[in-house]
Amino acid sequence: MKGGEKMDYSTTYEYSSGAEQLDPTAAGAIAATFATFGIIFLILGIALYVYYAICLMKIAKRLNVNNAWMAWIPVANVVLQLQVAKMSPWLALVFVGMFIPVVNFIAGIAMLVINVISWMKIAERLGKPNWWGVLTLVPIVNLIVPGYLAFSQSQSQSANKTSK
Repeated sequence: MKGGEKMDYSTTYEYSSGAEQLDPTAAGAIAATFATFGIIFLILGIALYVYYAICLMKIAKRLNVNNAWMAWIPVANVVLQLQVAKMSPWLALVFVGMFIPVVNFIAGIAMLVINVISWMKIAERLGKPNWWGVLTLVPIVNLIVPGYLAFSQSQSQSANKTSK
């Protein structure tokens, strides 16, 4: 710039990506859709938890395990499942390890193995083949296994006699 020239600061710039603003009604519709899906998943999660608690409680009662009501308490149900399988309840501490950063990956794998082994032992105690425990690794089928073990009647009398 030489001498008396002045800079022109009147130019304005728009820093948009070129996309138009979202209409408020469209934003409301999107928020309502997400809220609806959230409510559906919450109801589905509660229903699955109730189903699992009922199944575990019924299995515990069939095998004469004390404190079957523990099936309704979030961490205590892991302890109850281990008691039903006649495994050490101290293994439930691995579940707590899933909430510790870095350790959680190893604890998650260990908890998966403990879960499969416990369902295998529960199936054996109920007079069923132990491969039912391995089926807990298969998505969707793992929802059927507790119900089958809890409500199937074959050989349940012999399982009750052996546990006494």
